[in-house]
Amino acid sequence: MTRSDGVTCIVVLPTRELVLQSYETAVKLTRAATNIVACALTGGQSRKSEKARLRKGVHILLGTPGRLIDHLEKTDSLKEMENLETVVLDEADRMLEMGYLEKIKHVFTLCKERAPDGKKIQSILLSATLRYSILLILLLSKWHLVFLTSIRFSRSFSSMGHFVRQRGISFSCEGFLLFLRRT
Repeated sequence: MTRSDGVTCIVVLPTRELVLQSYETAVKLTRAATNIVACALTGGQSRKSEKARLRKGVHILLGTPGRLIDHLEKTDSLKEMENLETVVLDEADRMLEMGYLEKIKHVFTLCKERAPDGKKIQSILLSATLRYSILLILLLSKWHLVFLTSIRFSRSFSSMGHFVRQRGISFSCEGFLLFLRRT
């Protein structure tokens, strides 16, 4: 893997602070793999310096929805992402509560446009909590949902699980890590 391979993973986070915290963790995790480069994109930073880092080549992009959209639309080095494999929504419940649904959809649309025709991009939604309304929004958005679980859902999720199972979607009522795939 070289810098010229381009972006393989985009991580969308709701706040600048979470982007910077996640970036620090990514740098620590990739310290042994010097050929993997992470980059944080947040408002409040110089767009020009971010653009220069992107031009050099990065593999993992971490950013807020607005700043990611800004660069995906305007930065030449992100016009084609042939090696993009994964888009991660971290703190997804918080992003949806903050009103980022349309921006999240736009990020996915831009990623799909920049990937080669027919290439599937794995989408991962991470959340500490997942409310009924958020699940409903995701279902209405026609995502294929797969839950990996670790905690118990409240009673309302039990009925939601029944609703989801009726539509042939994998679901477990123990807690979750949620994988999304466009159908």
